[in-house]
Amino acid sequence: MDQQNTLIRLVITIFVASLVGAVVALGFMVGKDMYLPSVQQVSTPSTSDYSETNPSTSVTALKEGLYALEGYNSSSDIPSYTGLVRITKDGDVYKLEWTIQSQSQRGVGILEGNILSVGYLDITGGSLNDTGVVSYKLLSDTKLDGLWSSVSGNNPGREVLTWTSL
Repeated sequence: MDQQNTLIRLVITIFVASLVGAVVALGFMVGKDMYLPSVQQVSTPSTSDYSETNPSTSVTALKEGLYALEGYNSSSDIPSYTGLVRITKDGDVYKLEWTIQSQSQRGVGILEGNILSVGYLDITGGSLNDTGVVSYKLLSDTKLDGLWSSVSGNNPGREVLTWTSL
């Protein structure tokens, strides 16, 4: 079990590092870089809360605990699913555990400014079913708004997390 956990942690770390680099590079290429306030951001109906938050009023602290999740699949303006996410800090990284209906997902994230970049694995049923990335913007220390995509996806979805308890 320890060997399996070590392997999973290594895969997640490599995956997150690769995806963070790809997200930043993609942002520069399409002119939507959320890290540079001087770049004008384009909003769409499914990402309006995410992209219109003023980057000059950055929140850079994240409260640990249990968050209620509202999820939106791509091109949907109404919640497609709900669930819970537990966020804990472990050194310089954050560990996330999603429970969405019968799905179980685990991820590791890096907080840079007010952006939490997370790589995740869907481990429902004890096997690896899917992998993906979520990029959350901290709207406050208890509310996050993020875009996600699985490796097999071609359109991002959206998640809103609201802190509920420790």
